[in-house]
Amino acid sequence: MTEPISRSTVVLTAGQKFRLLGRVVPLVGFGLLVAAYLVTINLGFFPPPSLPFYAFIAVVLLFLGYQAFQAIRDILSGVAVVEEDILVSMRHSRASGNALSGKFERLGTFRVPRKVGISAAQRIKYRVTYSPGSKIVWALEKTDPYFRKY
Repeated sequence: MTEPISRSTVVLTAGQKFRLLGRVVPLVGFGLLVAAYLVTINLGFFPPPSLPFYAFIAVVLLFLGYQAFQAIRDILSGVAVVEEDILVSMRHSRASGNALSGKFERLGTFRVPRKVGISAAQRIKYRVTYSPGSKIVWALEKTDPYFRKY
């Protein structure tokens, strides 16, 4: 029989909100570059690009827009979710050399900042504080130091 899920929330700190806001910067930067490029095309400095180029731009904007939307959703909620789960694995993230990727039994895969996850052990039950949209873990606390799932 599975244990009941105990879920609570904590208020995001200003630093956490600022870090989430940093996930919007790539969309704004790329959007400005695309806008500047389209203006130079309209002024006749460059020949118009082909249809695959526009398709590529659209895909990149959709991807960055989705990430920005998730971060803004977390910022506007103003809270991080706190749940207990078992850490299945922790590995270095290929996307960022400064972060880890943690896989939890029930919650799934999250981005874990190095300072949070560097001392985390696998198969241990943790109280996980995370932002659900951005999938970032803010804190890991051992709930039972003697619990170990084999």
